[in-house]
Amino acid sequence: MIKHITLGTKEVFFFNYNGEQLPLRPISSYELDDCFYKSLVGADEEIADLVVKLKLSLIKPQDKIEVSNKKLAELKKYFDRLDYWIVYYGMKDFQDLDFQKLEREFPKGIKIVQQMQHIHKMATKILTFSYQPKEIIEEIVRDEEGEIVASIVFNLNVPLSELAGMTKLQRDFLILSKTKGKKPVKHTISKSGDKMDIRELLGGVV
Repeated sequence: MIKHITLGTKEVFFFNYNGEQLPLRPISSYELDDCFYKSLVGADEEIADLVVKLKLSLIKPQDKIEVSNKKLAELKKYFDRLDYWIVYYGMKDFQDLDFQKLEREFPKGIKIVQQMQHIHKMATKILTFSYQPKEIIEEIVRDEEGEIVASIVFNLNVPLSELAGMTKLQRDFLILSKTKGKKPVKHTISKSGDKMDIRELLGGVV
């Protein structure tokens, strides 16, 4: 955790890409937001409306919505585009300048990423290093005899990319509380007509 806090988006980790060690980095909150919006290009109108309302806090992640087979298929397409952009941002700093050169409004690198293998695994790993879903930290308070006198629950929702800007007190709180990272879970499978939690549909990235 202290390593993540100190380095932020300057941290470098590696993904085993068919035997080659591919360097990647965490992405910032700004970049994650940009991934959300860039992935809307070509998205179904209903899915675009859902994502924009989530980002504007017009609907809550815990709200339930009815899903159809068509909506699930469109969500899968959106997730795919989201993963492409996450991987693009996670690897662009380690590529030559041509990777970021614009071609018809989009960087050349995004086309390269779309043709790569293991994209979804890479995106999940980048998110794991970049963004932590809501943490619930429970502290047990005991008296001098060791008897439990209170239980305190802290709700924490902090992207790792913002930790470098925290105060020492806040950083110490995270370290001493032994916060553990959680991997995002994505691409939930359901059936037409189900009502699902939006956070479950979007896999913990909201």
